[in-house]
Amino acid sequence: MLLLGATACSTNKTNDSQQTEMKTAASKLVSSLKATQESYSLNDTISLEFTVTNPTKETIRFTQYHTPFEGMMSKFLDVTDSNGNEMNYIGAMAKRMMPPPESSYHTLQPGESKSVKFSLKKGYEILKPGVYKINYNQVSINEIKGSKTLKITVTE
Repeated sequence: MLLLGATACSTNKTNDSQQTEMKTAASKLVSSLKATQESYSLNDTISLEFTVTNPTKETIRFTQYHTPFEGMMSKFLDVTDSNGNEMNYIGAMAKRMMPPPESSYHTLQPGESKSVKFSLKKGYEILKPGVYKINYNQVSINEIKGSKTLKITVTE
């Protein structure tokens, strides 16, 4: 029984070590957000594109957790109106398996980028016309560097 406990402990240390290495590597990745249109009406789907780029000379993996690559499963954006009021997050809040399973990882070769389009309205309440500021909020799980602020205009 002691041998089994020691084996499990050793496995956990390996997973923790691998997770730390992956976080360090992922912190070298850069994200960007862009609007797919100049402006949107309140009735439009507000389609945005999220891109992760590997500017290094090494292959880097990152988990899709807390990114648009997994869909609206967490509050991965900060969305504010022109008065600085934060928009309500209305998407799902997923509980996740830790460490993340292999199937949740994406691999980026040196210089490679991966993009995904998503609808802002599937996760955030946009109820009135105006200018909105959107930022990817970096979290410790993947440490992808946040993007520059994206501004979008929503009209009646």
